[in-house]
Amino acid sequence: MYNVDDEWGDVEMMVRSLELEGEPEILEADEDSATVEIRFQGKFDAHLSFDDSSSGVYDSETKSTMFMERRRETQELEEEFVVEVKVKFEVFDPDKFEIDEVTLEHPDESYSVSTSRWAGYPWQ
Repeated sequence: MYNVDDEWGDVEMMVRSLELEGEPEILEADEDSATVEIRFQGKFDAHLSFDDSSSGVYDSETKSTMFMERRRETQELEEEFVVEVKVKFEVFDPDKFEIDEVTLEHPDESYSVSTSRWAGYPWQ
């Protein structure tokens, strides 16, 4: 789950397609393991769910917001995805190959999406 960066809310990403960019890059390797970085160009739907501050009703007595509409929107976006894969193997036995760990390096947990009202800000 990622964040909406201009309102209080969450973003769930659903990948529609991934295309490999170039060849995997070997970051580390020894006689029985390796770490490989793989880059993809991804197209995905970002499903936003957020409290719309522009619809808020402010109570001047309590100095707090009493109500905000919950909005949902979907955006079609593109992003580069970077995955790091750690594998273990035995050089002369292809049946002994196993994926040890897969980590999504980019976008990381700090990734956020703007609502359509602010997408592309500052406008040109």
